Amino acid sequence: MTAVWSGTRREIGGITLILLGIFVAGALLFQPVDPVISCTEMRGRFGPIGACLKSGLQSLLGGPATWLLPLLPLVHGLRMLRRIGHD
Repeated sequence: MTAVWSGTRREIGGITLILLGIFVAGALLFQPVDPVISCTEMRGRFGPIGACLKSGLQSLLGGPATWLLPLLPLVHGLRMLRRIGHD
C-alpha cells in the first residue's frame, strides 16, 4: 500500500512542479510591469504575484537568465513523472 501512495505523491509533486513552471513562464511572458507602480498594485493576468515575481526575477537575474528559470521546475516535474530520464 505504501508503494501506491509513494507513486501518487511523486506524480502530484511532478504535476505541481509543471504547473509552477507554466505559471512562471506565463508571468514572464504576459504580465505587464510598470517601473513607476509598485508590483503589489499592478493588475494583469497573473495578478500582483506575477508582477512581483517578474520584476523581482528580472532585477535579480537579468533578462536572459530569467527565461531559463521556468525550465527548472518543468524538467524536474517531467523527471518525477518519468517522462524523461535522469540523463
